[in-house]
Amino acid sequence: MSESRRRWAVVRWVIVVLLAIPAGLVLYVAFLLRDEGKPVVEQSTTYPSSDQEWQATLEHVDNGMGFGLGVLYYEVHVNRPGTPIKMHGDSDPSVVFYLDSEGVNPPRVLWLAPRHLVIEYPTGPHEPGKKLDRIAGIAIGYGPISNPR
Repeated sequence: MSESRRRWAVVRWVIVVLLAIPAGLVLYVAFLLRDEGKPVVEQSTTYPSSDQEWQATLEHVDNGMGFGLGVLYYEVHVNRPGTPIKMHGDSDPSVVFYLDSEGVNPPRVLWLAPRHLVIEYPTGPHEPGKKLDRIAGIAIGYGPISNPR
């Protein structure tokens, strides 16, 4: 093999290595971040209705966005016992209420009757992003609570 062919073989090998390293780093970072951007439930409490037919679940959720886009919020799901909660926010039809949790105490969830749920939440500085009055034949009422925080 001539000297010039060896030199070109080395140059090609160096180019391949230099291209493979950034591609490998991109794949590695993508592997590390594969679960980023998904909501993370930090705390969850379930409140069954008196007839045990329904449940309201209060969750404290991190939207998982990070990088200055992250938000912590409270949300309330209403569903049948044993039904897994798979989504959060507007995309989940079981979510009846959510509220930015920055600087506020958690909402209170109370069943007044098997088909009457009340959610009390702190007034100001945030307004609820979702506040349904009814779901699956269950009436939902709302009331204020003080926010000493």
